[in-house]
Amino acid sequence: MKKILNILILLNCISFGFAQSTPKKSIEQSPKVSTEIHLKAQINALKTCIDSLSIAHQKGINDLEIRMDSLNMVYRMEIKELHQANKENCSIYYDRLDTEFDRMLVIISLIWAIIGIFVGVIAPFMINKSYERTFTRQIEELRDTMSVRMKNLLLDVSRENKQSERLAVGRMRERYKDIDRQLATLNKETSSLKNIKEQLSEIKSKIETSERNAKQSQMEAMISRLYSEASKEYQNNPQRAIDLYTRIILLNEKELEAYNNRAILYLQREEYERAINDTTTAITIDNTFANAYAVRGLAKNKLQKFENAIDDFSKALQYSKDDKYRNQIYIDRAETYFRLEQFDKTINDYDCANKLFPLDANNLNNRANAYLKLQKFDIALRDACEALKLCEVDKLELKSYIYDTIGSIYFAKEMYHEALENFNEAINLNSQLWECYENRAQIYQILISQTEDPKEKMQLQDRYEADIQCFRNKNIVENEQALE
Repeated sequence: MKKILNILILLNCISFGFAQSTPKKSIEQSPKVSTEIHLKAQINALKTCIDSLSIAHQKGINDLEIRMDSLNMVYRMEIKELHQANKENCSIYYDRLDTEFDRMLVIISLIWAIIGIFVGVIAPFMINKSYERTFTRQIEELRDTMSVRMKNLLLDVSRENKQSERLAVGRMRERYKDIDRQLATLNKETSSLKNIKEQLSEIKSKIETSERNAKQSQMEAMISRLYSEASKEYQNNPQRAIDLYTRIILLNEKELEAYNNRAILYLQREEYERAINDTTTAITIDNTFANAYAVRGLAKNKLQKFENAIDDFSKALQYSKDDKYRNQIYIDRAETYFRLEQFDKTINDYDCANKLFPLDANNLNNRANAYLKLQKFDIALRDACEALKLCEVDKLELKSYIYDTIGSIYFAKEMYHEALENFNEAINLNSQLWECYENRAQIYQILISQTEDPKEKMQLQDRYEADIQCFRNKNIVENEQALE
């Protein structure tokens, strides 16, 4: 019975060994089948990539190399995944083996169980090693095959690219030649069009120039006619002249002479602000227009803006080149300096004017008054006597002023009889020289104090009172003149 039991146990162990070997093969074959399927899928994917690469070979060798690098990356990743799958299959297998081992421990004894476990562990491990070496060898062969195919493919692509490049270069050269011929034709046509355009523009400019010249000449003729009419009306009808100058300005806003002449007329009519506005407009148009500065200086002088008037006269002297006009500007500025009581500058301007043209009687008399203010009596008397010589016979008012100046000089020198004679001459010529009456009265008062003859004193006293009364009556006369 013991032998029978031992035989049965041995048979059970053998059957257990066969039972263990059979599922191992299925278990071991299952990762192999899945690996082959996965490899076929990867090979199909690689073929697809290779086909796509062959289709896209015109994109250049650089793109293919980049894709090869990406494929190698994918290949390495797949290898890693296969190794990982193999390890997972092995772990699954070991788990199943442990489960079977636990089941057999219940049935078989420890000795046969240890032998069965030894056989069951070593055999699968050796089989796995064999399959792993086979799988590794297949992968290496596949990789070598793929490398050779890829190299051949790259060479084919390179040859096709070079051929396509040569064809493309040839076509581009022919295209460039066609373009050059077309450009030459276009250049000829463009040059002819430019010539026509230049001729047309030249004709147009000539027409515009002729029209502009015609309009300009027409406007200049009208302006000249208006200037002629204004010059005729300048003295007799100032308002008509002003209207004519206004029409000239409407025709041409930059007519400097029209502004200046109209300002002079405004100055004569004592419309000083309008005169200043016109001269300022002329200066805005041309800031070197000396006449406008001079006229504006006269207007400001009338408004007692003496400092501003001197600035304008100085500007006029700076820009004026006409000696005759400069002579008049010096005289006008000298009169302004006299009003500011700057007598040295007054005399200096009169001297500058005299260098350009000799001073007339009026200006000599004015310079004599400046010397008188500086108490240079001899020079003042010389200028006044020279002015009296130059004074025309019919200019009685001017002559009266000169006699008044000479009398004032003698009065300042305490030569009372000579002063009295000149004051008498001045009053005889102009009965409204009120300061003459006052000066003569003062002389009578001095002579009264110097004489001892009662009869002569009485006569001098009567003359003194008469002159004082005349001097007092000047307000009545001035008021009557204002009313007239």
